[in-house]
Amino acid sequence: MLLCNRLAIAIEGKEPMVPSVERPSSETDGALTAAHCVAGSSGPADLSLRAGTVSHELAGWVIGVDFIKAHPEAKLWRNDIALLRVPRDFPFGTEVQAVALAESPITPGYSATVAGWGRTNVNESFSWSLLNTTVTVSTSSKCEKDFGFNITSDILCARPKTPSTDICEGDGGGALTKHGILYGIVIYGRCLDDVSQNSLYVNVSYFYNRITEATALEPL
Repeated sequence: MLLCNRLAIAIEGKEPMVPSVERPSSETDGALTAAHCVAGSSGPADLSLRAGTVSHELAGWVIGVDFIKAHPEAKLWRNDIALLRVPRDFPFGTEVQAVALAESPITPGYSATVAGWGRTNVNESFSWSLLNTTVTVSTSSKCEKDFGFNITSDILCARPKTPSTDICEGDGGGALTKHGILYGIVIYGRCLDDVSQNSLYVNVSYFYNRITEATALEPL
């Protein structure tokens, strides 16, 4: 599913967490999300970042976004990444911390953690408390068999480690991490019970240079 859960983006909090954050420059804090999550936005005034809580709409610190830039060539599945920035720093400490960006892809077969506020299955409502689950990273060839199209370098795939824990509607834009490193951003969750079937993520390492070199005047 492509739907994002009302674009509540947690920077980092107590477990489970969505540490989809990096400081792309020395100037401001920012967050990464999927481009399709901001596609319907009329501008930065529509968006804010919440940090230091697992609640979707309560507690933590909230700062309005003042800059938003989706990849200029974002389209269905491809280049599905966007950068958000806030005008001042969050109070970094025990409950709010930055995450490192992956400089190289995560190895197929490795496990990683994905978190979000999405549905636990297609018949459930969205979660108001942040959830997480463990997934196993797959090869591109296996993923191509699941989806029937070419998996390009900007995409990575992972499948649920246990049944009925796949990412689902509302998890779009969520973070895939391992050992405090952001490897992926949720593009598409299949909401399946089958642990052999993959879902799609942005391969963050593919965009590493573009993210770290970005400024408020440059496209991602």
